[in-house]
Amino acid sequence: MFKVGQKVWNKDSKKKNTIIKIVESGFTKVTLYELENSKATLYELDNYSIHDESDLHQTADDMFEALGFERNEPLAHLIRYTHNNDGYIININFNLSKQVYYVDNQNGTACGILKEEHLAIHQKLIELGYIEEAQDE
Repeated sequence: MFKVGQKVWNKDSKKKNTIIKIVESGFTKVTLYELENSKATLYELDNYSIHDESDLHQTADDMFEALGFERNEPLAHLIRYTHNNDGYIININFNLSKQVYYVDNQNGTACGILKEEHLAIHQKLIELGYIEEAQDE
């Protein structure tokens, strides 16, 4: 469940939006979300754009933060997420000019990642427009 003020990835518009209101629907027993500057995917009611939770996804920044990574941008063309686990440092780097990413440790050596880190990377690639989001059939 999302919170008011939280940034989310809107699958329909393929953009980040901010949740400005949460509506609990007693009739359908569904939580609906109103997003800032967004067109409705379900319906519009009194100028509110209403979205179902299935339309939304946690942003990559939130996913990395939940995993203990800190975001920094050491260069204009580079986004880096860094995790320091008692001196063992993992960097996940997104080179915006070359549209590639790489993962390394404090020695610059390539290193493995966990499934949750892979999912955050995948979401970031979608947000950057490098890959298309899979469509539900």
